[in-house]
Amino acid sequence: MNAKRDFILAVSLANLCFLERWSILSGPFDSYLFPNHPFHSLILPLLCSELLLAALFFAGARLFRRVRSPVFVNSLRLLFLAVCVISVNSIRWHLFHMAPEAVLQSLSSQQIFVISTIIAVPFLWFIIWRQNVSVRAAVVILLVFAPLAPITLGRLAWFSYQLPPPLAFRDKPLAPTLVPKPNSPRFLWIIFDELDSRLVFDRRPKSVSLPEFDRFRSESLDATRVRPPANWTTLSVPSLLAGRDFSVAGVSRPDELLVTEKEGGRQSDFTKLPNVFTDARQAGFNTGIVGWHHPYGRLLNASLTACYWQPGSNGAGVNDLDNPTLPVAIWRTLRTQLTLFPLIRRLNIIDPKNGMRSIHLAKFVRMRPKAIEFATNRNLGLVLLHLPIPHPPGIYDRRQKKLSLDDSSDYLDNLALADKTLGDLRRAMEANGTWNGTTILVSSDHPLRPGLWKGSSEWNADLQAATSGNQQPYVPFLLKMPGYWGHVPYEADFDSVLTRDLIRLVMNGDVVNPQQVAEWLDERRSITLGPNITTRLLN
Repeated sequence: MNAKRDFILAVSLANLCFLERWSILSGPFDSYLFPNHPFHSLILPLLCSELLLAALFFAGARLFRRVRSPVFVNSLRLLFLAVCVISVNSIRWHLFHMAPEAVLQSLSSQQIFVISTIIAVPFLWFIIWRQNVSVRAAVVILLVFAPLAPITLGRLAWFSYQLPPPLAFRDKPLAPTLVPKPNSPRFLWIIFDELDSRLVFDRRPKSVSLPEFDRFRSESLDATRVRPPANWTTLSVPSLLAGRDFSVAGVSRPDELLVTEKEGGRQSDFTKLPNVFTDARQAGFNTGIVGWHHPYGRLLNASLTACYWQPGSNGAGVNDLDNPTLPVAIWRTLRTQLTLFPLIRRLNIIDPKNGMRSIHLAKFVRMRPKAIEFATNRNLGLVLLHLPIPHPPGIYDRRQKKLSLDDSSDYLDNLALADKTLGDLRRAMEANGTWNGTTILVSSDHPLRPGLWKGSSEWNADLQAATSGNQQPYVPFLLKMPGYWGHVPYEADFDSVLTRDLIRLVMNGDVVNPQQVAEWLDERRSITLGPNITTRLLN
């Protein structure tokens, strides 16, 4: 009987430890951002991790019943209670969505210390000096929640049954390479994710130096009041690529977006719509993307000659393309889960470098050489570099001028990294003679979003001072054209969904200098500017 009860308690405790992870399966599941089939990258590692943890707990329970040393028995009791407290903590979030971090943000360190002491002292006293009562209470709680384990298993089976086939998660064949036309134009479009016009130029903090952006601006048409299509990459980038103002970009499958046009509400599969790359292919150009977030290799493969992408965050802890072996995936699952436990990160028990910051850094490190390779490839007529900076988390130390996983790295550090990356691209293109002859556009998909980051560890006093905690609607739009080196300011408002049409005109040779671009913008900008555009971006 004891063995049976110990088994039930072990399974219940292990299931509670992963309850926050299994909750992903309880609602609509976004498979669009998964780089690999979720069964191998999420479900199987989670299931194996829970089984291993249950086996460990069961072995500990059997050992507890065999030993007689009071010190060892008390140690096992305390360890059991600690794991129970941590696992039951997941119920707080899963059932009630109570996030203490939101409250702690408004308190000073002294207030947090006093409140923590008031709560912790009697709690710890009760656990340490009333162990028998505490253990019995923990056992009752685990038995009450034991039915969650088979429920979770049933949900897992149903979830697995509904998943798309593995083929839907694979990159599709690319378009054949075309023979480049002699002296044909080249266009390089650089989207720095979450690049904010205000912080780059207008209200740049004194601690941030951006010489490459300043230099590039001095050689470009500089549009200062450019509004992106949306506040989110999932919606903004498809709008930019298609040159259409979408109101919704809904995930329909791993290799498709269902987009809804703002005017008329017509819904379409994004892959069936013409875009800037289909334009270039029809005009006889080879095309390439180095991007992140969107699965470009599944979405735009038919109009791309070359493609490299890294997935965005999907909320499930699966953010990598490397398709690890099962033991590695299990270890990553356990490690990621441990970082969610209270005080683990603060006490450096688990290296914080293994969290989202390291994943973000790894993606950038992989993309950087590919970005340089594609930008300097003369055979590619149109290249998009959609880079994951300066989007948080911070992965750079602007003072030491090196990549960093330190928790102090922030958005402003990533601004400096974006500047350095622009310089690296310039120097590489100058070295192989492609810089001067390429039209280069530097822009962004959306500005910095204080409303998203203010409640997180990514926000600090420097960002608060620079932004006053408010969002502004503009992104940089810097267009450098071959043979023209002066600064050409353009101060009229326009929506950056015009980018697709502008690229087509440049590559067809219909506009060849900044003045012609400015005149064309004057004619076209009123078409895409709706009366509620500011409200759309700030809400």
